[in-house]
Amino acid sequence: MLISLRGLLFCREWLAQQLALKALETGGRPRQNSLLPLGFLEPPINAVQLFLYPLRQSEPLKIKDLALCLTPAEREKFARISHKEVKQRAITSRALLRKTLSTQAPLAAREWCFDYGPQGKPRLCDEQFQQTQLHFNLSHSGDWLLLALLKHPSPELQLGVDIERLRIRTAIDTVMRHYFAPFELQQLRDLDDAARREAFFDLWALKESYIKATGNGLAQPLDGFAFDLSSGEACSAERPAEIVSMRRGLLLKPKENTQWQSWLGHMEPGYRLALTLGAPAAINWQLQWHLGQ
Repeated sequence: MLISLRGLLFCREWLAQQLALKALETGGRPRQNSLLPLGFLEPPINAVQLFLYPLRQSEPLKIKDLALCLTPAEREKFARISHKEVKQRAITSRALLRKTLSTQAPLAAREWCFDYGPQGKPRLCDEQFQQTQLHFNLSHSGDWLLLALLKHPSPELQLGVDIERLRIRTAIDTVMRHYFAPFELQQLRDLDDAARREAFFDLWALKESYIKATGNGLAQPLDGFAFDLSSGEACSAERPAEIVSMRRGLLLKPKENTQWQSWLGHMEPGYRLALTLGAPAAINWQLQWHLGQ
């Protein structure tokens, strides 16, 4: 289902005002660490919310406003980035993550705290996860940022997303030989050049989403697992017009005890996006899309 992000932010601000008024009525103050869920916004336990944000060149004033969502440590870290565009993308991505999390619980954007896995995968700190049960992952490429967010009580759930811009200059044959499994190479072998490049970026987005879900990153051998592009079925979830097709149920080989599910989407012009979820038990996940401004 498509839901207006502006509407979510409005509801979040409205609830914050109501909490403040309630505190005044009772003579107290709302606790800063009280992360009560937004009952009328809370997604079903099996819903994956996908936020798609355009990353156009931002005006300096907008970047300055976004930076107010960051912690002092984050602002100091990003200030050391010398490349202007890279710095702006870093600020925008982290600020949008914080603002989006704040649509799910009455907590100011700068108050979210993160821990990191051995390979740098970010997650909510333990206290905030216990209170919100929120998982997230994000990716950006070219003009787009993709953020996946879901609520689930298990800290063992694994979530990864990737968005890729199709690049005509990428030496795909070299990359394939080093990083694709034999089963994947077999799928691409008989395709013409144009179709092989399209399928390459399909597989690359899927593989990236998987290693981001596991949290192992490039420390995990990319040729040690494979996706089957002939599997899957059309996904009927309502989606933004920018996404021209979406498939779900692409098979991951080899099979593990974890119940893995993957989605693959095509965007115009020339983008791929992928989502991979791993859970201890099979769940019929539903997608909810949000298109940012």
